Amino acid sequence: MPHVRTDDAIRWSVGNPVVACGCTQDGLLLTGLQLDYSDDEGEWLEAIEGMADGYNPIPESGEVYGDDVYGYGGDIVIVRINHARSGDNPSSNPDKYIVKGQSQVNWIPGEQVHKGPKRWYGGKRYKCLVAHVTAAGIEPPTTPAYWQEMSK
Repeated sequence: MPHVRTDDAIRWSVGNPVVACGCTQDGLLLTGLQLDYSDDEGEWLEAIEGMADGYNPIPESGEVYGDDVYGYGGDIVIVRINHARSGDNPSSNPDKYIVKGQSQVNWIPGEQVHKGPKRWYGGKRYKCLVAHVTAAGIEPPTTPAYWQEMSK
């Protein structure tokens, strides 16, 4: 099951199969079947519930990479940061994975974020305004060019 990313936002495409897709200056061009996209990972995971069979299962061990998408336990998980996996449970590791039903996604250093996703930091919710790798010194409250505070 393919998904498409651009620098401006995460654009997820879901189809069975997607025949062709690409990005234009006007947005996402798709010929094929169903398209579900969102710049919010949690919303996307909810929208594609029940489609985990179309994704490779997450490996029990070995390296996994940020933005990779896998099937896990009948659901879909998004890897947040590159790391060596050793059978950990994605549902209990919110700093490494985003899973369906996760109540909030906290800001962490070392994550490649795209324009659009939301992160919690210091009890406040922020929306990413520009693609970047998160790092100490560019936390949401100190970098309004990268993050916009949102109402809860």
